[in-house]
This record gives sequence, C-alpha cells and structure tokens, in this order.
Amino acid sequence: MQDFTAAVVKERRLDYQKTMEEHQREPRTVYGGKRYKLVYLDRVIKEALRIFSAASVLRRTAAADIKLDKTDCIIPAGCEISLSFISLHRDPELWPDPLKFDPDHFLPDEIAKRHPYRWMPFSGGSRNCP
Repeated sequence: MQDFTAAVVKERRLDYQKTMEEHQREPRTVYGGKRYKLVYLDRVIKEALRIFSAASVLRRTAAADIKLDKTDCIIPAGCEISLSFISLHRDPELWPDPLKFDPDHFLPDEIAKRHPYRWMPFSGGSRNCP
C-alpha cells in the first residue's frame, strides 16, 4: 500500500516526506493477527479516488418521472441518466480547490457535513460497494 500512496503523492507533486511521516505516526490498532486499522492511509486512498476516479460514468434509467430539486426540470421515466464521477469529484462548488490533494476531506467531521452522494468512487445507492 505504501507504493500506491507514494505514486499518488508523487503524481500530485505533494510533500512525500510529510505524507509518509503522517502515515508512520498514525496509531495502528491491531485487529487480530497482523491486520491494522490505518486511518490516515484510508483518507489518502479516498482522496486519491476522489481526484482520480476509478470509474468514469454512472448510468441509470429513470423508472419514474423525477423532478429535480430547486428547478422546474423533470426527467421523464425511461430517460437514461449519466453522471460523470470526474465532474462530481472536481466540482468547485462541492469541493473547494478541487484539484488540491487533501486527505482531511475525509475526516469524520468533514464527512458528516456533506451529502453521502458527493463522493462516489465506484457507484451509489443499492449497487454501491460496501
């Protein structure tokens, strides 16, 4: 996992030393055997997936008419809906300075402030990965 972290940090021209020092300092809670809960590394991976989305587009078909909030727009039943993950994850209205690599986007307090579908690395809803 350190190779993945290093690659992301180098790609984004981040302070590799600072990122790795933070990773090394984080407490390692042992979960039976040699499994650890690596909280900072988890945030780094989530931020990497936000900036470099693993999936490109989510496509669904509207089962019923859908009225979009705060608009007069209605998506008719049967219409195909496409959502670009890159557009979602790099939208400056949702993510200030969206191309800045900041694992703190995934601190528990920050996650609690936002809509659960603001970050969808692979999918959303019932088809989402756990």
